[in-house]
Amino acid sequence: MAPILDAMANTPDGKYTEHQYLTRSIVESTIGLLKARWRCLLKQRTLHYHPPTASEIINNCAALHNMCVHNNVPLLDEDMEQGFENVPFGDADNARRGRERAI
Repeated sequence: MAPILDAMANTPDGKYTEHQYLTRSIVESTIGLLKARWRCLLKQRTLHYHPPTASEIINNCAALHNMCVHNNVPLLDEDMEQGFENVPFGDADNARRGRERAI
């Protein structure tokens, strides 16, 4: 789903857009942290495994990351040297339909 670019503040469209930007920021930050800590997730955006296997890998990396946070295991500076690109919004028509259903 994509934000509404010309949405007015304090309208349903504006609130949707504000929440969409906030959610996207949190998701991108989380993906960046997981990629920084677990190099197996840095595969040039290519799926090397069947979706169920890839899902298990991602879930396990997230669980291990949570254990590291819980046990105060730091994220090392050398883990952060890899840059992370923005994830594209995807299909605009599907995003528009999903956005309209959400609002």
